[in-house]
Amino acid sequence: GIRDRAVLLLGRGALNRRIELADLTIGNVTVETDGVALWFAATKTDQEAKGEETFIPAWDDPLLDPVR
Repeated sequence: GIRDRAVLLLGRGALNRRIELADLTIGNVTVETDGVALWFAATKTDQEAKGEETFIPAWDDPLLDPVR
């Protein structure tokens, strides 16, 4: 469905691990005019647990656009 498509495209756009995507909440997502910013409180590569922001830009192809 729509939710599955959104998760798959966000995962592809953010290049994060499944567990990191599963931990996302709506409070960790900021919609901007040119894309979406995702805040991850902890990631495998964030050894100091400071948190990490990933920006996913909007794409021209509406079928593959993770932001649309």
